[in-house]
Amino acid sequence: MTEDWDNTKLGPWQNCEQQGFYAHGWEGTGIISKEPAVALAFGLGFHAAAEEWCRQGLRGEDDESRQYAAFESAWEKELPSPVREALEIRQEKHSIANFKRLFVAYKSKFPVSLYQTVEVEKPFRFLLGQAKPGLEIYWTGILDRIVRYHGELYFLELKTASHSIDEKWLAQFQVSSQLRGYIWAGQQLLGTNFA
Repeated sequence: MTEDWDNTKLGPWQNCEQQGFYAHGWEGTGIISKEPAVALAFGLGFHAAAEEWCRQGLRGEDDESRQYAAFESAWEKELPSPVREALEIRQEKHSIANFKRLFVAYKSKFPVSLYQTVEVEKPFRFLLGQAKPGLEIYWTGILDRIVRYHGELYFLELKTASHSIDEKWLAQFQVSSQLRGYIWAGQQLLGTNFA
């Protein structure tokens, strides 16, 4: 038997054992139902659009209609139609209209020409060990982007949030199990350290 652990699953357990148990239980038997999450759907859509944009960049293309379609496909998969329609009618921050505005600004601020893309949305799964006899635990996730910048190797983690980006916001990632785990996974994938 195996279990895959990623940052989404690890977070509730790190916060509180009871929260982890309610969310995931032992061996995936959690009791909290998974409701559609608007912010998560927006982030997944943004990631899908950024992935499409980066893959196009590797081919020397930049087709916004396919990038927008990638967002909408992921967004529609996560959210029921009435929720999506309400977001659009109210022109909320998680609407398609706002995504398009933000995505144009994102592409302008972080053009793919800033660095050489090595990998885009690179999945990983590595054995961590056994939790008990017969139960193997794997660390899983997706590295958003692996890039070469000024001759050094980096990974870029795309975050969609409405928080102010200040020192306090950035400080939370210094001890982030997600980033530490992703750095370790990237080193396993590539056989070298990130700069």
